[in-house]
Amino acid sequence: MSTAQLKQTLDQVSPEDRFFASAYLHHLAQSGDAAWQQEMADTQEAMDAGRKFSLKQVQEMDEALSERGL
Repeated sequence: MSTAQLKQTLDQVSPEDRFFASAYLHHLAQSGDAAWQQEMADTQEAMDAGRKFSLKQVQEMDEALSERGL
């Protein structure tokens, strides 16, 4: 598929599909970067060790930020 065909296809898809395509392309661009891979491994290790937020905590942070206009 050519670049022109990709652009044409992306012009026709939903904003949500464009968002996911963008995220996927970003992932592909960084997947060969050793520093990025290490950062992702470190993040996963931290999450596995319990250093993460619950859904309730994230919702409370979102509400607090919204109240501040952020």
